Amino acid sequence: MCSARSRPEGHRTLPAAHLSLSKKLTLGAAGVAFLVLAAPPLLTSRVPQLAPPRVAEGLSLPVLPARAGQVSSAAGQAERRVEPLAVPAEHDAAEAFRRFERKLALRTGVRVVAREPQGYDRREEVPEWLHLEWVSPFWRLRGDVLLVFDVASRAIQVSASSRGPLPVVGLSRQRIEALRALLAEAP
Repeated sequence: MCSARSRPEGHRTLPAAHLSLSKKLTLGAAGVAFLVLAAPPLLTSRVPQLAPPRVAEGLSLPVLPARAGQVSSAAGQAERRVEPLAVPAEHDAAEAFRRFERKLALRTGVRVVAREPQGYDRREEVPEWLHLEWVSPFWRLRGDVLLVFDVASRAIQVSASSRGPLPVVGLSRQRIEALRALLAEAP
């Protein structure tokens, strides 16, 4: 690189105002591309703080922030309702829930944000509830999935919501269906 003192005689640098139109367009397009690709992860990275569900008082799902793409097994509206995840009849419910949690930990793009009961020494117990953060592979869109386990009814109550400024229609429902397929897989 040449410093200002070692430049050959007659050489001068052009100020930014004298950039050619093609260079301005290239820089503008690069700036727009950066915003389009970087904005979704930056705008959706904050995990909402949720109060744990009151499992002992009856399986009630905590309220996720209201968004257009939210679906839940406890929703009153038909377009937002999904069926709870059911454990196949041939499997022990407690063991199926533990195996399901282990499979979730191995899945790419899924992170367990909160769990009850907490603590490494209590991992072998059936979880009462899980709060998952789900990240889509390409656009890095984040969403929250809440799972409340009910061993007696052999079901998992679910609630899913996408984070960010633009709700992605159908993404929460796809996440629930992916969980349903994961639970139905053979051990």
